[in-house]
Amino acid sequence: MTISVQQPGREYGRFIKTLAVSRGDVLAGQQYAEGKGWSNVALAMKTLVDPMSQDILDAGLAPITNDLSALLRSMTIVGRLQGLRRVPFRTRMLTQSVGGSGSWVDEGEPIPVSQMGIGDTTTLDAKKCAGIRVLTEELLRNATTGTDHLVAVDAASALVEAMDVAFVDPANNGTGAKPASICSGAQQYSSTGSTVTAVDADLKLLLNVLIAADCDLSTATFIMSPITATHLALLRGTAGAPAYPSVHARGGTLLGLPVITSTNVTASGSPGERSIVLVEASQVDIADDGQAAIELSTRAALQMNDAPASGAQQLVSLWQLGLCGVRSTRILNWSRRRTGAVAVLRDVAY
Repeated sequence: MTISVQQPGREYGRFIKTLAVSRGDVLAGQQYAEGKGWSNVALAMKTLVDPMSQDILDAGLAPITNDLSALLRSMTIVGRLQGLRRVPFRTRMLTQSVGGSGSWVDEGEPIPVSQMGIGDTTTLDAKKCAGIRVLTEELLRNATTGTDHLVAVDAASALVEAMDVAFVDPANNGTGAKPASICSGAQQYSSTGSTVTAVDADLKLLLNVLIAADCDLSTATFIMSPITATHLALLRGTAGAPAYPSVHARGGTLLGLPVITSTNVTASGSPGERSIVLVEASQVDIADDGQAAIELSTRAALQMNDAPASGAQQLVSLWQLGLCGVRSTRILNWSRRRTGAVAVLRDVAY
């Protein structure tokens, strides 16, 4: 028996294509989707025609927004990092410098309360991460059924980069709109070289940080660039055998711990500087409603600048150039629970 597994992003790609073909006319979009046999997209379009209530609108769009969320989970560091501590928004929590401990207690004796190194309380407010990707109308209209996933990946790529960079950039100390990186304020070292001896010593430093903070390494994960992972995979010991045989360009394991690779593991302002991050995922809180918002326009005028300014600026007309702007939005936030739960090796030149 053959089981077909749907690739994340297919429904999202079809939704984008339907909106583009119908030029935002949801009634025409419903008819187009029904003709294609895209039941989830047709339901979403039907809901948009006359939503009646927010609950009905959310239910109708759920298959599309859930599909986008699944796609982002497969593409982002946050989505691939296993063991993160899921918490609700706007709920007071405690940060810790070290873990607590239990005690054996005699009958009738008070139970000792260990000193857990409790720090300030934190509250994860809802923060918005949004990205706009511009695609050609020709691509959206002529995309075949097999390329729906590729359209979705292209549309979501701006959001992926924004989330990944914010999560691991050591220089991101957080702003009003953006949460601080898990690497902000963490123990940082500079790479001592690219040889096996130097790499071994550097990795030991990272591990010692987590061990000293009483992390059990059960959810510890290395995060690095594919370039760095490839270098480690090609390193050879004195006898010619691979020094790190379980590492490869797409991840693998290093010293028995999982490896996540991402091209976004770079410091802001320093495109040549890469990092190796070691994180105990269970010591990172993340608030995420699991939903996404999707909007498309063919008539907007955009300022093609990653640092848009106010006032008179040069704008690009999507309608004039036959382009579609796809805006994807996620609501999420994160915070490191324990300082020693993250260690960073910076200035990695390999």
